[in-house]
Amino acid sequence: VMPAEGEEGVIAQKQKFFSVSQNESGEDIPIVGGISFEKKAVATTTVATKKSNIVATTTTTFVRYVERGTGYIYENNLKTLKPLRLSNTIIPKINEALWMKDGGSLLIRYLKDDSEIIETYYAKLKMSTTTNEKTGEVVNKADIDGVFLPTDIKNIVVGLGKVFYLRTTSGETIGTVSNFDGTSKSDVFQSRISEWLPQWPKDKIIALVTKPSANADSFLYFYDPKINKLEKILGDMPGFTALVNPDDNLVLYSSSADNFSLKYYNIKTNKSLPLPVSTLSEKCVWSKKEAGVVFCFVPKFLSNGELPDFWYQGRVSFDDNIWKINMIKGNVDLIFDSQKETAVSFDGVNPLLSEKEDFLFFTSKKDFIMYAVRLLD
Repeated sequence: VMPAEGEEGVIAQKQKFFSVSQNESGEDIPIVGGISFEKKAVATTTVATKKSNIVATTTTTFVRYVERGTGYIYENNLKTLKPLRLSNTIIPKINEALWMKDGGSLLIRYLKDDSEIIETYYAKLKMSTTTNEKTGEVVNKADIDGVFLPTDIKNIVVGLGKVFYLRTTSGETIGTVSNFDGTSKSDVFQSRISEWLPQWPKDKIIALVTKPSANADSFLYFYDPKINKLEKILGDMPGFTALVNPDDNLVLYSSSADNFSLKYYNIKTNKSLPLPVSTLSEKCVWSKKEAGVVFCFVPKFLSNGELPDFWYQGRVSFDDNIWKINMIKGNVDLIFDSQKETAVSFDGVNPLLSEKEDFLFFTSKKDFIMYAVRLLD
């Protein structure tokens, strides 16, 4: 819920855990995609006695998110926790939204009309300001302008200013690199395997994981589009999930073969080492500030049944704690015990860190609400 009158601006600074995906009435709303970014503000103060100016630059963390069901785009300032609806365009049946790093544009993926056709729409936010007639407050608004990418894109991942997407044509999977708006596209990958899950950890390398299932072995490959080289890195395990770090030299992985006991693989040394927690690697996010550090949502216990299949299908759900793992120092720390810290039970997915890594954001698979965990005091 929203803070009481006069409390805005202190909640995010004091609370360790709070929801950030809200409408303008302060109600928690389910979302399909969120992004965190920083806005800079420059203030100049004149010192009369010295007849000089002091220029100070401050940064504020914002989140933007797309409401599931309506497609409305919202923005929330973590200093004030006053959600603002930026757009009035209704886009129903959205199942995915992928943001550019600066929060200024996104890819919206939804089912067309009553069909099974997946549309992917590039949306550019054209920002403007308006004044609230009652309060006099100047607020931001956004018009959406954009173009459609090809229909029936099966999977898509955002890289550094580019996207890589997969489509099936004449029984083959075609991988294409393009600008975020679909221009300058080039087919760079071709495979008979239809179920790939792409990652783009580094500009030169695209990571491809065959879709995990308890009933089939999965694999991780690295693909270099410049030299058209596909290299097998890891796999031959059922229910195998993998997450490559930003330097593409470490792989966090687990599989159903050993009840998802988490491990990490050093590509340079060709060695794997176990970690004392069990979870799916896609419930983790790598730090970009601390080498070899990862934050993971770890279930208190793993449900029975075929995993990860039942979890993907929504037939089982997890109740998580949050752990920080430093693979270089060998530290494994419980940083958020949900039973002690909050009454909210969550199943964390799509984790992301703020630019300063003072907040960890995630969406709960239970209710699709976006939450924040404060990492620094």
